Amino acid sequence: MAEVNINDAIDLKHILVRNRNNQSLDVLKDKGYHKIYEALFRAASIEKSIYIKATRPLVKSQSATRLSACAAVLRPAVEAGVRVLKQRTVRALIGHIIETLPLADGGFCEPLATDYPKTLRILLEYQPHVEHLPTEEWQRIAGFCEQSIRRPLEATAVGRIVPNIDSSSGSPWTLLSNGSSNGLTQSRSDEVTSRLSKTDAEEPILCLEQLLSASNAPVAEQAADLISSLISFLQASTAVSRVHQATFAALNLLLSRIATDQVDIPLQAIKQLLPLIRRFWDTRSAFFREEMLATLILHQTHIAKLLQIDADQQVRIEVEKLMDCLHDEYVKRNEREQLQLDDLIFLDSHNVPFAQPYIQPHGLALRINISRAQRAWAVLALSATLMSLLDAHSSSLDKPHPRGKRLRVGKQLEDCLRQARNADRLKRLFSLAVLSFRLGNNVSEESGPLDLLDVLKICSSDEDGSIASWALLATAR
Repeated sequence: MAEVNINDAIDLKHILVRNRNNQSLDVLKDKGYHKIYEALFRAASIEKSIYIKATRPLVKSQSATRLSACAAVLRPAVEAGVRVLKQRTVRALIGHIIETLPLADGGFCEPLATDYPKTLRILLEYQPHVEHLPTEEWQRIAGFCEQSIRRPLEATAVGRIVPNIDSSSGSPWTLLSNGSSNGLTQSRSDEVTSRLSKTDAEEPILCLEQLLSASNAPVAEQAADLISSLISFLQASTAVSRVHQATFAALNLLLSRIATDQVDIPLQAIKQLLPLIRRFWDTRSAFFREEMLATLILHQTHIAKLLQIDADQQVRIEVEKLMDCLHDEYVKRNEREQLQLDDLIFLDSHNVPFAQPYIQPHGLALRINISRAQRAWAVLALSATLMSLLDAHSSSLDKPHPRGKRLRVGKQLEDCLRQARNADRLKRLFSLAVLSFRLGNNVSEESGPLDLLDVLKICSSDEDGSIASWALLATAR
């Protein structure tokens, strides 16, 4: 079969697409689909050889058309049969895609670059196939995806995090950059981003997300390289798309898997992600923002540790800027999109043996199945967390206090109290809600230039019922 009959390929594609959800295709089973795939494999391999060797434009164009036809048929064929395929066929598909798609220079074969990565993603989206992959096969696919993400970035090492084998540096990672720790400069970022083909980068990241979603994913050996390439991709990005949500989802899965075994890698990853989260926070996608919230909430302990070892205060500056982003985005919301007192359940603190700090303040709970309230709750809880961490860090920089004497009110709390008393309405509501979360975690605060109880007393007698109610809640904490 030296050439692909275009008309036959179009007819087969039409049949598969037309009967995608039709039980008539069930008769094919694994064996029938395997035969279709093998025919397409042979045709694609032959046509790729012709395409690569062709020197005449007409021959190359005709070969590219036939090659594209093979890929265009394979995708719906896999989509139609993905649920009935056995491991032998799954591995044959994966092997063919990984071996046929790349060219000798590391790039993708252009006629296959649209459909083949999508075909791999469709295959991996059916999680039973991923869960049954042998470790070597999983690692092979993950390595292919990582190289596909990294390849456009290899032209420049600026801003790329790589494993550091020099133990004398004290960190397993090093940032290859002559500039700031924020990564790529804007001009270099634009240059790299121009080479980030949507097909080349987006589908491998989506594939990687599916690989990592398996509960038995063997991530340990490749975690550093995968995290490195994903963060490098984010650093080189200037516009937000759906792939950014998938990137953070993949990072969250990776970091959660290695959080206890490879502590230094998540620590340095979070340090690099803080400025990126701040940059992307204004996204219109609520789901993307949820992934970034998950990153911050799950890694509060890493942020606290980074502040402890923050010799040059760069982490503190980033955390303060991130707090400003959380604040500015929240107060711009329509009031109905903010957390309402009606969204809360007030618990009997004597009957609640445990409340997770900063996620569920003591004595408070959130009514279930209210996605709007869940997002608002998370922002307020995170803001309270960051405020406490920053003030604790400031206290640690002060001279030691005599035993038994409470620390002074931190700068962040003072700013919050000042805003609760003097700012506009939405900013006051934000500050009082954050105070309710912070004070609800048994945090002992001492009076400073602005007395905590005096401010709450003033706010609780405000003519605005919402402000007064939040102030009373904070006072009761």
